[in-house]
Amino acid sequence: HSILQNKNTLTRILRHENTHIRQLHTIDVLLGESMAALCWINPLSWLLLKEIRLNLEYMADEAAIPDEQEKKTYQYLLLDISQSNNELPSAIPFNYSFLKTRIRMINRKRSQTTSVFKYLLILPLFLAIVTANQCCTDQQPLQSEIEKVFPKPSEVQTKDSSTTASETSETPLEVAEIMPEFPGGTEALLSFIKDNLEYPQKAIDEQTEGRVIIRFVVNSNGEISDPTILKGINKNLDQAAIDVINKLPRWKPGQQDGQPVSVRFTLPIVFKLT
Repeated sequence: HSILQNKNTLTRILRHENTHIRQLHTIDVLLGESMAALCWINPLSWLLLKEIRLNLEYMADEAAIPDEQEKKTYQYLLLDISQSNNELPSAIPFNYSFLKTRIRMINRKRSQTTSVFKYLLILPLFLAIVTANQCCTDQQPLQSEIEKVFPKPSEVQTKDSSTTASETSETPLEVAEIMPEFPGGTEALLSFIKDNLEYPQKAIDEQTEGRVIIRFVVNSNGEISDPTILKGINKNLDQAAIDVINKLPRWKPGQQDGQPVSVRFTLPIVFKLT
């Protein structure tokens, strides 16, 4: 019994192959083959070529089934061809690769139009993730400044033996062997800022919050000088941060080679309305 005995069977096969011709699927395959040849060392190029061929078969299968009632008949036809491909004329190179996947796709229900809109709702989330990632990338230099507050031991700068203590004291170091310390430690420093930080009334009225990154120098005598805003919010909050830094008492100075030195210190100050 030949699978081509039924006229409808031959019609479906021709409709399938005519779809490949009409939609110029050969161009898609040639482009995929060219890319795989150029990027032959990359396994993803071959996987993409496979997906291109499979998607073209999906499109041809869809055109070969004019209505829902012929789905079952068409699936049996694919199975028959997979077992009896030698009966097909050479002029009809019917592609029966990816048989299981193609049959699964034929039986899949077409997505409703409303489902497409549901997928579109993901786009704002995707854009938000991309934007947040970009913001984090932009703040990497700032993060490195913050880490200087509590530097890792491997990051401590070593001073050349030819450099004198007087030269060191004139130019503030970014990191010293022993960093400056607020009297009482970090907790005492945070408590001092909390008690002495004045939230500008204008910022309260405008409900403005944020974080100011400020850098200052702790000289060899432990005195605070040269407060500089690295990352500000607005003029009022930036000035409030500078004012609280100017109120800081004398620190225990940093040391390099056993000598007190001037060291730059970076500190984040958070403005948060409660």
